[in-house]
Amino acid sequence: ELILVDGDADGIIRAIENGIRYMGFSDHMPFRCHDGYEATSIRVPIDQAADYCKDLQVLREKYNGQIEISIGFETEYFPVSFRSTSQGILSYTLIILLSLQSIRNRWSYPS
Repeated sequence: ELILVDGDADGIIRAIENGIRYMGFSDHMPFRCHDGYEATSIRVPIDQAADYCKDLQVLREKYNGQIEISIGFETEYFPVSFRSTSQGILSYTLIILLSLQSIRNRWSYPS
C-alpha cells in the first residue's frame, strides 16, 4: 500500500492530462532534533522515508514516458546535525534536495 497522501497518483494523472511534463515531490526531510524529538507532524517520519521514496519510484516507473517525476526532500541547515541527517538520506534515490532556512530563529538549536 502506498504511504503517500491520497490523491498523489490522481495529481499525476491530472498533470499529464493538462500537458505538464515535469512534476516534483518534496516532503520535509526526516529529522531528529538534538534532544531526540522527531517532528513527525510536519515531515515524513524517519521510519517511513524509504517507503515514501519507493512509492514515488513506483509512480515514476508507472508514468514513465508520460511525465518526468522528481523525488526529493527539503531541509533546514542545522550545523550540529546536518552531516548525520544528510547521510541518512543518501541511500534514497533522490533527484532534488531543497535547502531552506525558515525556522532557525523560531527554535533554539546549538551550532
